[in-house]
Amino acid sequence: MSLDHLLQQATISFPRPLTARQVESLFIYLRQVGGLVVNYRVCTVKQVGEPSKLPKHYDAPRIHDQEIEKGRIIDPRTEREYAFTCPKINNEPASSPSSFFSGMQFSSQGRPGRSRRTEYHSEQAELCQAVRGVVEKYFREQF
Repeated sequence: MSLDHLLQQATISFPRPLTARQVESLFIYLRQVGGLVVNYRVCTVKQVGEPSKLPKHYDAPRIHDQEIEKGRIIDPRTEREYAFTCPKINNEPASSPSSFFSGMQFSSQGRPGRSRRTEYHSEQAELCQAVRGVVEKYFREQF
């Protein structure tokens, strides 16, 4: 199996970019519909004020940037577990208050305790396919 094919299997592209809040809604949907457990970390950078504007009496903190990192999807029925990240699309304009995410990228590292790479890729492909199906259903129902 070629590297390009493995990367394609390990990547789920969203039909449209999602905000961090929408991605979290998708993760809830993965649990409710797919029965999967999703662990993830959201890194939020906030900013008070704008460098290009004169100081005001009060500027409320606002979200400047967000990243979804170090995620893990677990299928409790099989105990399969795989790491993923959500690739971010650069904000345009840079001052946009929301970060947008283009999909999910599963890690190419094997699961602890698995010595055979082909076994891992087979399990990963099955899990990715299951997640892909739930993601497609989410987009059909939500958008």
